[in-house]
Amino acid sequence: MFADRQGTVHAVDGTSDAYEPRLAGELGSLLDGSLDIEDFIAAIVHESNQPLVAIQMLVGALRDAGDSMPAEERARLLDGIGDQARFLCDLSNWMLQPFAREVVVFDELVEREVDRCRLIATDHVLVVSPATDGLIVNCERPRVEASLRNLICNAVRNSPAGSTITITTSRHGDSAVVNVRDEGSGIPEAEWERIFEPNVRLDPESEGAGLGLAIVRSCADRHGGTVHVDASTPAGTTMEFAIPVMA
Repeated sequence: MFADRQGTVHAVDGTSDAYEPRLAGELGSLLDGSLDIEDFIAAIVHESNQPLVAIQMLVGALRDAGDSMPAEERARLLDGIGDQARFLCDLSNWMLQPFAREVVVFDELVEREVDRCRLIATDHVLVVSPATDGLIVNCERPRVEASLRNLICNAVRNSPAGSTITITTSRHGDSAVVNVRDEGSGIPEAEWERIFEPNVRLDPESEGAGLGLAIVRSCADRHGGTVHVDASTPAGTTMEFAIPVMA
């Protein structure tokens, strides 16, 4: 998913189940002038930046520790590098062909993504509270992973160092739900819808292109789900992302 300069959100590989491979469709748009190459590149850079930062940090930690690092910790960091590299491979495949849907345990998917985010959110405490009934979803896994990463990184970016990000999964009716709650200053109610529009940054001094939450909204829409700010949070901000569970 990416947004053009007019704010139109484009799915990276189309918006229906029957679409042509990524490069064929988007190269045509680039050639006929309906898509700006800079918008296309901005979306790819946005999605690849976080795993690249994680790999850089992990390699640095391995280099700094040298032979003094315990074997178990070294193995954990090497696994983290491999995991982030896998996401980059998925991103490349995203460019070339549509994602197939997979049957996955939603709680486990969320917990794995939280573990990945812990590698780069070293100044925050990430706490995950999974549901107890094993939520099963049929989803485009890399899209949902990217959405969870964007929600968590958005919470980290907008809350003070040392604070806690709480990630909770649950079932609401026919939906698998994840809530990401931070301890930041909160978002004005008047902005609760606008933040999901592409190229929107409430703080002009903040990093990023303003695409993260628009990517989450696009993923929710593709799966027949929802994403919104939870109005019941007394302090900070809670983002609620939901997609259907399998019947």
